[in-house]
Amino acid sequence: MTQQNNAAEEALPLAIQYGCSAHDAAYIALAARFSVPFVTADETLMRKLGKPEFDLRFLGDWPVV
Repeated sequence: MTQQNNAAEEALPLAIQYGCSAHDAAYIALAARFSVPFVTADETLMRKLGKPEFDLRFLGDWPVV
C-alpha cells in the first residue's frame, strides 16, 4: 500500500464524520498526520467541524497588519 492510499483511507472517514468534501478532509488528514494546525478561511467548514480533536484555526481570527 502506498502512502497516497493511506492518506485517502484517512480522509474518507473524516469526510463522512464531518460532512465535508473529500478534498477538505484530505487537508485535515494531512494536517493531523504532520501534527500541524489546519487553517481555513471557510466559515461553513468551521461550523461543520465544530470542536474537533485536531488543531483547527480560522484565518479570520488573525489580525490584518
